[in-house]
Amino acid sequence: MLLPLGGLLAGVGWRAPFGLYLVSLLLLPLVLRLPRGIPGPAQIDGPEDRPRWGTISVIYVLALAYMAVFYLMPAQGPFLLKFLGASPASTGLLLGAFTLTAALTALGYSRFSGRFDHRRVAALGLLLLAAGWGVVAAGSSVAGVLPGLIVAGMGGGLALPNLNAWLAELTPRAWRGRIVAGMSSAIFLGQFLSPLLLAAPSDHPAQGFVWGALAIGGIGAALLALSTWGGQSRAARSA
Repeated sequence: MLLPLGGLLAGVGWRAPFGLYLVSLLLLPLVLRLPRGIPGPAQIDGPEDRPRWGTISVIYVLALAYMAVFYLMPAQGPFLLKFLGASPASTGLLLGAFTLTAALTALGYSRFSGRFDHRRVAALGLLLLAAGWGVVAAGSSVAGVLPGLIVAGMGGGLALPNLNAWLAELTPRAWRGRIVAGMSSAIFLGQFLSPLLLAAPSDHPAQGFVWGALAIGGIGAALLALSTWGGQSRAARSA
């Protein structure tokens, strides 16, 4: 809702969209009424409760790469859409459609969470994101990029909750705060690096989406191959 509204406000003036941050002040009375936290019992880690740092590090890297590519639309999408002739209001609506698709896909993820290999689900999400950005990069009109935004939104909405669920399965209770904090750091670092790693020249604003699609598509394909090879290896050992 706020992204389309931001597009409308951008038509009034470039400063106007920043007024949307004032909406957060509405939450202040609710925050002040929250009960104080109650400290839980101290927990002692046993040898079996140590985190699996190798796999956790892989998830961090996947989250960073995912966010760097996913963030192409908020960071560089408006420049591409302007290049294609979109008005500020249309840009806001397209951004809203992209994030709404991601939100609805993430909401539906809970229905099949845990039924499939996390690596394969993550690979599927990254490949959908790559396919979406490929369509966006090839689009020659505002209407032409809309299917790509929907496909990319589906991939993004599938990948991130799956990475979080995968991480949660690997995290002992006593380590949750530290490991979740690391995940947040990876996501924010991906946002920071996105315009630095995938910057596009002003006369070719779709170039960043091409690089992003190639990068995340390669990562998704490698992850899918790894999960398939790993599943076949386990099946052979158990035979």
